[in-house]
Amino acid sequence: MGAVAFALSSTLLQGCAASRTTEAGSAPSAATTPAADRQPRVSAGVTEPAGTPLAAAGPAVPAARGNGVAVRIDDPALADEFNNIFATGDLYLAGWPSEEGLRRLAAQGVKRIVALKTPDEVMHARGYDARAVAKQLGMDLVVLPVRPGSYSPADVEAFARAINESSGPVLVHCGTASTSAMVWSGYLATQPGATTKGVMEAARAAGLLEGPMTDAAERVANEIIKAKPASKPASRPAATPQAIHEK
Repeated sequence: MGAVAFALSSTLLQGCAASRTTEAGSAPSAATTPAADRQPRVSAGVTEPAGTPLAAAGPAVPAARGNGVAVRIDDPALADEFNNIFATGDLYLAGWPSEEGLRRLAAQGVKRIVALKTPDEVMHARGYDARAVAKQLGMDLVVLPVRPGSYSPADVEAFARAINESSGPVLVHCGTASTSAMVWSGYLATQPGATTKGVMEAARAAGLLEGPMTDAAERVANEIIKAKPASKPASRPAATPQAIHEK
């Protein structure tokens, strides 16, 4: 795929922890960036702050990938290498991958990894440096830390760009797949005709855990759906005036 690019963000939200059994817990943090300024920054393997406002970066990429139903993958060849894994089209939503899991997805054509974790977690949490493995496998790595406490539509916009700008299948992962499902629910909320009930049902089926992440997912889905322009009612043809005859 040529030179491997790594997209990194310095914004640290409050959500997806390093544990394989729970999304809650303490995760390393760094200086935060306002939500309105959150944008993955592509660089040659260097962690850089993302300071360019999304509004100044051009229109968001239209939602296209991963807008169907997510199905759990039970095949041991993949399931044993992830802390939960689901697929919707060519988008994978998962918990922590093992190094072997990344290799197996690369063999299946996955071109990009979107890690909803901090850079430090990406490098150390699973005992291997995902940056080095991704580079070796010819995969892009996008680091987009997300926490439920400050999760917002800006995260959804950054997520949409990250998955839709890839030339091939994409893996999105966090700790248990719950944060992956949370952010994906916001992405689904951008679709025409989406309802909060519908996107929440889809997210739960894709591993969303009850608790703070469910609350955050519902909050942002509502915000996105309510912000959509109201659809105009279908126009009716003008009534034809009837002649009145006087007798």
